[in-house]
Amino acid sequence: MANIFTIAWNTIKRNAKEKRVIIMMIVFPIVLILILGNALNASFEPSSMGTITVGYLNEDKGEVSGFFEDFLYSDEIKDIVDIQEISSVAAGKDQLDENKIDSFIYIGDGYSNAIAKRDQKAEIEVMSTDVAGYKATVVNSIVDSFINGANVTSALNQLTNESMSTSRYEGEEVVKDVLITASGEKPRAIDYYAITMFVMILMYGIAYVAEGLGEEVFGSMKDRFRSLPVKGYEMFLGKILGSIVLLLLQGLIIFGITKYAFNVDWGNSIGFVLLMLLVISFFATAFGVMLCTIARDVNQIRGLINTLVPLFTFISGGYLVIDLGLIKYISPNYLMQTALFNNIYGGDSHTTLTYILVLVGLIIVIGLFSIFQGRRKLS
Repeated sequence: MANIFTIAWNTIKRNAKEKRVIIMMIVFPIVLILILGNALNASFEPSSMGTITVGYLNEDKGEVSGFFEDFLYSDEIKDIVDIQEISSVAAGKDQLDENKIDSFIYIGDGYSNAIAKRDQKAEIEVMSTDVAGYKATVVNSIVDSFINGANVTSALNQLTNESMSTSRYEGEEVVKDVLITASGEKPRAIDYYAITMFVMILMYGIAYVAEGLGEEVFGSMKDRFRSLPVKGYEMFLGKILGSIVLLLLQGLIIFGITKYAFNVDWGNSIGFVLLMLLVISFFATAFGVMLCTIARDVNQIRGLINTLVPLFTFISGGYLVIDLGLIKYISPNYLMQTALFNNIYGGDSHTTLTYILVLVGLIIVIGLFSIFQGRRKLS
């Protein structure tokens, strides 16, 4: 155990003494965050959302759906949504396909009766071509606001045996919440690039373990290493531990400078940021070990790092705010960034947890592959 900590400590000291390493891993991302945060700030300024065109078909004509119509045509909602009556479900879907409307709200027959009864399912269906777009999000928020209130009203009616007409749900107060959600708390450019560059530079930390193991364990110095009074697993674990500690220290420095010197918004949960820092550090280290087991020499490892990390960053929208569709999911940076953004700006917690679990799963898979491949390479 003492040998493992000694090797880890030597790994930390050797990298910390390298001015090139300090400049690349700490100074460079700080300067880059400042440059991108100021140069591209205008593109992050809030702009007018515009009117959202929504098709609407109500086949229920009951009391509760009447309340929803009052809610939908209220002044607050009309400021952001243009309601167009649709004659049929087929016509609504056709107009969606032709991009004549942004979303289509459909209430089926029997909705009012179903919502008043405990054992029947009541639904307001929302259809959108771009379910992940902000317009679909706004329309869903509006409908959810009404449904939440209607469900509360229904529960009260069942407890008090009152009819819907005597404890009518008033939706206008909820509209204010919908408007806040629609505009949302939006990151500034410096907030955005602090996260993406934070993830990118930690991914460059692959080099910490990759270069050390690439030379001393799998590369040109492995014969000399075998002659030392150090067991193979001690060298292996020492290098990994030292690399993880280096990444944690580097991440903490960048986090501290951006949060307290640049006033970057990292959210209210420092614990979550530290958790993500740990996950990213483990992932980068595991990835570096894997590169050592599949590359022929250190120069090839460096080439792979200098190709893969910028590619992962670009695909994830780290340099420019772009959405490349399903391709973005092949970038671990995207999973890391999204988890952080979701936590900071109140995104979907289920998605955040899913992405973290995927990253942990990848760490395990990469680790097992590296052990198998590494044993073959050393044999």
